[in-house]
Parts: sequence; C-alpha cells; structure tokens
Amino acid sequence: MAKASPVLAVVPGFGIGPFKLGMPLGAVTTFLKSQYDVYKRVDLLYSAKNPSNADCKVALRDFGVELVFEPVLQRLKSISIRKPCPATLTYHIDGREDGVIDLSEDASAAFQQILHLFGPSSGVFDRAHDRFKLVYPGLTLSFPVSKDKQKLFRDHQVDLTQQDNGTFPDGSVPRISEMSVHAGSDGKSAADAAALPGAGHGSAASHYGEPVAIKVNEGLYFEWRRSMVKFGASPQEIITLFGAPSQAFFKAGDKMTIHSTFKPGAGRSDYFFNYFDLGVDMLFDGRTHTLCKFVLHANQPGHFDFERYYRCNFQLLVPERRAKGSTTSRAGGGDAGATEAEPAKPAKSRKGKGKGKGKGGKQPGGDPIVSDQPTSSSSSSSSPATRFDSIDLDGPEEVDGTVLRNVDGSSAPAETTMLTLTPSTLWPEAECQLAPGKRVSKSVAFNREPATNASNPYGSTYLYATSNVIFEVMQNGQIATLTITPSS
Repeated sequence: MAKASPVLAVVPGFGIGPFKLGMPLGAVTTFLKSQYDVYKRVDLLYSAKNPSNADCKVALRDFGVELVFEPVLQRLKSISIRKPCPATLTYHIDGREDGVIDLSEDASAAFQQILHLFGPSSGVFDRAHDRFKLVYPGLTLSFPVSKDKQKLFRDHQVDLTQQDNGTFPDGSVPRISEMSVHAGSDGKSAADAAALPGAGHGSAASHYGEPVAIKVNEGLYFEWRRSMVKFGASPQEIITLFGAPSQAFFKAGDKMTIHSTFKPGAGRSDYFFNYFDLGVDMLFDGRTHTLCKFVLHANQPGHFDFERYYRCNFQLLVPERRAKGSTTSRAGGGDAGATEAEPAKPAKSRKGKGKGKGKGGKQPGGDPIVSDQPTSSSSSSSSPATRFDSIDLDGPEEVDGTVLRNVDGSSAPAETTMLTLTPSTLWPEAECQLAPGKRVSKSVAFNREPATNASNPYGSTYLYATSNVIFEVMQNGQIATLTITPSS
C-alpha cells in the first residue's frame, strides 16, 4: 500500500515541513534516510572540483524539492519547490483555516490566489529566467512569462502587482511554477547567509558550526563552550562536557600496531568515542583510559565518510611564511583572501630535516584536563590569532631576528601574522603555508575498503604528516580529515 503524500507547512523565512533553514547537511541526510519510504529518489549535486566554493544541493525528485546548502558550514540556506509537487503545501493564516498552495501539474495556483493568501507585495521581472517574481520577506514565488509577453515586462510596461485581478494584459491568468523559502531578501547574499536561523535540529543544534581551535600538542579549544579538551582527559570528563557519544567503537586488529613502540596490552583494546554531530572522533588508550588522539571530519562531498559526520569547523593557525622571492602570500579557505605584504628576509637555512625539539609542549600534570578556558600563551595579546599554538614543521626558524611559533609549544612573536586553515582550505594553499617552497612530506595513498571483496567508489585519498598532525587529502585537493596527536 502506497504511503500518502506528506503535508508540508510553509513558514516564510524559516522552512518547509521538516526542513528548517540553518539545518546541517548531515541532519538532513540522516532524516531522509529515516524516511526512505516517503523520499525514495534523492540526488546529491555538488562541485567535484571545488565543493568549498559552490553550493551543495539535495534534490527530492519525487516532490520537485531542492534543498540548497551554503558551502562553508554546510547549512541549509534555501528551499525551492517546483511544479509539479504532489505534496500538500499549507500556509497558516491567523484566525482562519490553513490556506493551500497548489503546485500540481494541472491546476497550479493563480496569481490572484497567491495575493489573497499572502497579501499584497512588490514584484520584479527576472530577465535571466523570463519569469515574474512576487517577493515577500523570506519567500519568493515565480510565475513564468510566455515569449509573446516578455517584451512588455522587459520594457517595464507591465507589473503584475499593478494589474486588475492579477492577470496579463490579454486577460490570461499567470500561474505559479516555483516557490522558494529563504533567509533575508533572496537567500543568495552573504548577509542572508549570516541571517540564517539556528540549526534547529538535535541536541547539539545550538553548537553546530562552533569554531574548534587546534592547540597543537595540547588539545582542542571549543570556542562557544569556552572549554579546552586536553590530551590525557578521561572518558568521564568527555561525557560530562559533551554527553554520551553517538557511538563507542573498540579497535580490533589494528594494522598500525606494527609501528608502535609499546607492547600489546593484555586483552585491552583502544577505543573511540564517535561524536557524529560534532564531526569529532576521540581515541582513548585501552590501558590508561586517557585521551590520546583526535580525528576531525570536514564532511566533504565525495569522501568515503560523507553523510556520516557533521562538518567540524576546525581552525588550525599557522604563521604566514613565504618561499624565497615571494611577495604575496595566500591564506587558505574561503574566509581569507590574498594578502599583500612586504617581502620578508629569507629564513636562515639549517642542515638536516629532523624535527625541531623546542621547550614546552609538556603534557600537563596536576592541571585539570578539561577546563573552561584555553591554557595560557606566552603572547600578551588577547586576539584569537595569538591565543593558540600553530604548526612549524622543522622547529624554530629565525625571520628578521625573531622566532616563529613551533609545534612543540614555543612562542611566535606578537607581530607575526597568523593564517587560519579551515575545512574550506585547499591542500595546495595549506602546503604553501606549512612548508613554503617544498613538500610537507611524502604522501601515502590511503584506500578504504567498505567490505571484503568490495571496491571503494570514491578512490584513494592521500596522507601528509607533520609532527603532530596528519592531513587526509582528497584527489580534488580538499582536506577531508585532520588527525591530531601529542608529541611522543
């Protein structure tokens, strides 16, 4: 027996049915999986070359619905419904029964019916798509204009909002073909994206998109919670801060133990706390039951783990550095652009490629492992750019007589320009800052097999290692995951 088509309530500026503006992409895909008997044909549309600079779309083919997500935090920014839509679309009118917006194939709502339902408003002719748009706060309705009438609209001779009875000059009736719910004026500008409501889904909704600063060799700082999670934390401390994990996973048959300097424990397996709604995995040592590793997920489309995690809004600060002769440095990601600067003196060369071992970076002893403030920094500045440690591949380097911040915790000067690597940063841009003029490390191909005798349809990714951070990079240059470990 076929299930009846759903009834979707239209709320301008907020959402349609179960889809609320600001929802994370992961929350939407999780919901669709749980409602497979209703939403059976679902397509994911994204830019394979550079998904961080293009909207991601989820199309519900059976209902003519298109969900559009902004690329930085992957939040739902607009919802479009095109004719024909078999679902029942309702709009609540105060003091009266709900009105119905008809987007069916044979009898879509007329212009005058829409005015009666939503009230009068302004309109504009969309020259690119030859349609007239009736615009309300958080809602846009489109009416196609046939070729023989387009010149009248292009020459501003006709405005449907000024026509008697809402008809074309020849008396024909304009009928709706598309409806869009969005934030702000049209949901396309940066201001509209900033006006998106809260995520509105799940227990972690108020914290979705929270900046997570990577404090190398110490842990993670969750900015909105004002909490520092350090290496060495106990499972109880993590559960107190974040609640129970989405899943606990015990490692079995770890192939990487061959590289370990420790002897295998007596039947004690390391285990993960998987927080899918944070985009973070935390690994605990099976013998000491202390936190020893973080894995941060960017939820990149086309990655093996896509849809499994929400995007973690991680931030890794690195000092701005350039190769010899370079006068321009590029900041990674969509949040920062090219920065013009005076050329710095070349860094003093050093022999060898060994990792630098500076002072600091010692695992804290009696201090609380999970605190409500970041640990102190040698810099007196309170700006985020100087509050957290950054990464330096080869230890301290002198530039103009000063020492840059090192991965082991030694300090960068207050005047050092810091750049932020985020999930939107492309690997070539990140590598330019991590190791100007050279490769970070030799890459290792990583291919995940979903099951025995099964192939991975997404292909291999590549691993690049620094002292305390392993970058998993996709073939299109997107950073898929970061693995953070303390110094040995």
